[in-house]
Amino acid sequence: MTPAQAAAIDAEYRYDGDDLGAVWGPGSTTFKVWAPTASEVDLVVFDDDRDPHARESSRIPMSRLTLGDEIADGVAGVNAQTAMKSGVWTVTVDGNCADVAYVYRLTFPDGTVNDSPDPYATATVANGRRSVVLSDEQRSIGDFPRMAPFGDPTTAVVAETHIRDFTKSPTSGVPAALRGTYLGVVEPGTTSAAGQPTGLDYLKRLGITHLQIQPMFDFASVDETAPLTDDNYNWGYDPENYNVPEGSFSTDVADPAVRIRELKTMVKGLHDAGLRVIMDVVYNHVFDAVRSPLGLTVPGYYFRADDDGVATNDSECGNDTASERAMMRKYIVDSVTYWAREYRLDGFRFDLMGLHDVGTMQAVRRALDDIDPGILIVGEGWDMCSVLPKSEMAIQMNAAELTDPSHVVGAASPVAGGESPSAGVGQAPSVAFFNDSIRDGLKGHVFYADELGYVSGEPGLEPLILHNMLGSGTAMLGSAGESDADYALPGQVVNYCEIHDNFTLYDKLEASVPSDDEETRVRRAMLADAAVFLAEGVAEMQVGQEFLRTKGGDDNSYRSGDSVNALDWDRQDRQPYMQATDYVRGLVALRRAVPAFRLATYAEIAKAATVLQAADGVVAYTVADPSDGAVYLVALNANDGKDTDKDTDAKVAADTRATGKTAVAKTVADDNALAAANADGSVDLTLPATGEWTVLVAGGHVADVDGQPLGAATGTVHVAPLDAVVLRH
Repeated sequence: MTPAQAAAIDAEYRYDGDDLGAVWGPGSTTFKVWAPTASEVDLVVFDDDRDPHARESSRIPMSRLTLGDEIADGVAGVNAQTAMKSGVWTVTVDGNCADVAYVYRLTFPDGTVNDSPDPYATATVANGRRSVVLSDEQRSIGDFPRMAPFGDPTTAVVAETHIRDFTKSPTSGVPAALRGTYLGVVEPGTTSAAGQPTGLDYLKRLGITHLQIQPMFDFASVDETAPLTDDNYNWGYDPENYNVPEGSFSTDVADPAVRIRELKTMVKGLHDAGLRVIMDVVYNHVFDAVRSPLGLTVPGYYFRADDDGVATNDSECGNDTASERAMMRKYIVDSVTYWAREYRLDGFRFDLMGLHDVGTMQAVRRALDDIDPGILIVGEGWDMCSVLPKSEMAIQMNAAELTDPSHVVGAASPVAGGESPSAGVGQAPSVAFFNDSIRDGLKGHVFYADELGYVSGEPGLEPLILHNMLGSGTAMLGSAGESDADYALPGQVVNYCEIHDNFTLYDKLEASVPSDDEETRVRRAMLADAAVFLAEGVAEMQVGQEFLRTKGGDDNSYRSGDSVNALDWDRQDRQPYMQATDYVRGLVALRRAVPAFRLATYAEIAKAATVLQAADGVVAYTVADPSDGAVYLVALNANDGKDTDKDTDAKVAADTRATGKTAVAKTVADDNALAAANADGSVDLTLPATGEWTVLVAGGHVADVDGQPLGAATGTVHVAPLDAVVLRH
């Protein structure tokens, strides 16, 4: 379908009602499906909702909604001018329809007949080819409140995981029947072989605020009725039914209600532990555009094509959805608000968000603000779309367009960890972007295994790392590639060095610096961790990154099975990974305790930060804490002692351009004031203020936030090779 044809459908048949799908009541259920190009639609009912192959029991004709029906039904928001040409088909079935399995049978003018699940279905049979009606009671788990609104996004510390990966290994300590399930995620009291906490207890100890969960909507690539072997594994970035939980994570695949209650139980269990939940959503493509409910009900409409009607494939998944079209935009907004309300979710991670248009993401933000303005939205703002103008795409260069000043975020919730609120509480909620600049800057380009980054010894990247650690404001340090990003707030920048895609940090370092011994490789990883958790913006990690998770060099393990993807919880019990785990836990606690590391505006950063050095393997700066006036010095040393002949062309300390966003003053008098690496790779950095500084981070250790510091420094501080230091004055 060409853009012009889709625009004509929007003009004639756009529907704004909030009642699509099956609306259950104890005395009747009303079914509505938007299918403007169909000439006839029937509701087909089956004998059994627990048998995906049960026989058809009845067929009930549906009728087009008319203007009179709209007025009688009292549906809000329907455009009266177009209701006479309604694209909605409806029927009301008397009696209690709970446990009824159904599809829509659509006939088109050319004679084509499609049997389709309901695009708005919230329950299905196993493997999702038939929709199911459930009562409110069947869905309920009793008391299930939302958490209190979260504070500024910069106070978030996010960890990503996959439900199956998280507990599938016996090393998780989770009972066998619950491994790889919703309930396994919140099973308390589990331990590794050495008695260290795993699973839920581990997350609580780690100190994060949000758990970001890879796809848990119904996806097509795993057979829910077959054993979950290595050959029956997938991350799930292949949507089948957008508003239905995935059945393979349930303890009872056959019962359509069980997966709903178990997912709610998981979310509630995480909430009770003080952890918020971010759902990974994949609205940019479907598993199969032909067999998708979207493709079956309105063929061609929901999918992007060029002016000749040729389908685009910018997602590289076979199809791209057309978020700019009225009913696809509505579908995305309806879907996320359903999940937020029904499952009390605290955030959404948009896969390949750059394929969506700015208008849709603005609509998503506004709709979620009406539920809870503290709901996080993060996404991949990669520039990938070949059809939409760049100015309309939800990419990094348009980040400033995705901040909504009409709402403000409330104070940080005590449930979120009780950290001191950022000075930016009251900032407008926004859409955040994964920051590939710090990711690739730290470890090298993700698509080139042997490419080096800052922590692996590539010279000249110090200004880039500094720029990212000070919030990635475009008016701060200029750097290659950064001119295309236009963030309005540090809370729009998600800093990370490992996520589910590509190599794990450990595997990337093993591939790019194969000559390293294990201890050196771990020190490089810990240096990258320090950069992420001390950087201004939002901090994110992948669960297992802290104990140097490996996938054996598999850089795209989306279907590689449990043998590659399942977390090995016993790894945290062994050195040097044990120290690395403690280190990340300490960095998380430090970040949450010190507002200076999570400033909410670029103006605050400009006022608080002073650059000391960005050259010769060293990134060093100070940042003043607005809450108590304390000054924190952060110094990273990427020298490893193997080669101290660094590129001196990178001796740039700061950019002093006076722009509207921010500028950080250059305080180093000249290049001679820069600290050079000693023969062993260590650095002696001159401290910018007299008197004693307390040492909070050094030598791969972090002082307890409420305990004794690691030591003191006066005049200079010694920074070991491949180490990070944090001092307080």
